[in-house]
Amino acid sequence: VDRFLKERRMRRAQLIREKFPDLTVIGVTGSVGKTTVKELLSCTLKKKNVRATPAYVNSEMGVAGWLIKELSDQKDAPPDILIVEMGAYRRGEIAKLCRIAKPTMGIITFIGKQHMGLFGSQEALANAKAELLESLPENGIAFLNADNDACAKLAEKAPCSVQMVGTGGRADIEAFDIEETSTGIAFRTGNTQFSVPLHGTHNVTNVLLAIAVARTLELHDADIAHAVSAYTPPDHTFSMRQEQGVTILD
Repeated sequence: VDRFLKERRMRRAQLIREKFPDLTVIGVTGSVGKTTVKELLSCTLKKKNVRATPAYVNSEMGVAGWLIKELSDQKDAPPDILIVEMGAYRRGEIAKLCRIAKPTMGIITFIGKQHMGLFGSQEALANAKAELLESLPENGIAFLNADNDACAKLAEKAPCSVQMVGTGGRADIEAFDIEETSTGIAFRTGNTQFSVPLHGTHNVTNVLLAIAVARTLELHDADIAHAVSAYTPPDHTFSMRQEQGVTILD
């Protein structure tokens, strides 16, 4: 009965999503950083009609319920952009999420060794995250962290164009003059200086991913820089889930 009800709910969400063929859906996944990127994107795109999954909502049932609410309650003025955080704790979960949400853009933030106990190897973990890329349409676009080898290698799995961001000289969008300040991080990309109230230089690639998406959605660098300068980190930038009696932070 539980399985039937779950499948019916996910099918309902999928059918509702299919009623909005022009909707831009941005899927975000990764071992770490996906909540940060989701929140950075929400901040950057705040002048557009955008909705993002709430804190701790990144599973099939959570996303399905959220989609039903957002798209059913907004019939007269549906959002133009949805940002969907996607968690994966076994193969096939992101593929299911993608069948429901039908992302048109996909972001992979970083692939590390988190959750390897659930997947068995980093390669298996990477392949699970790659389900997001494999689901994208040919006219979609993928955004990857070039500083992370495991992430960068997934570019070949995307059926669409790929943009790489990074700090190591092999990216489409690269950060220069990176520094940690008393108020956060600062760097330059192109001719624009960015100052973000977010600590940790490892977050530079997260900001770059948000910049790359915003540029694709035709925002100007000056407007993007102004938006991220007002970013407020959430109280908790992780998701939490019980798996076989263990609490997993992401």
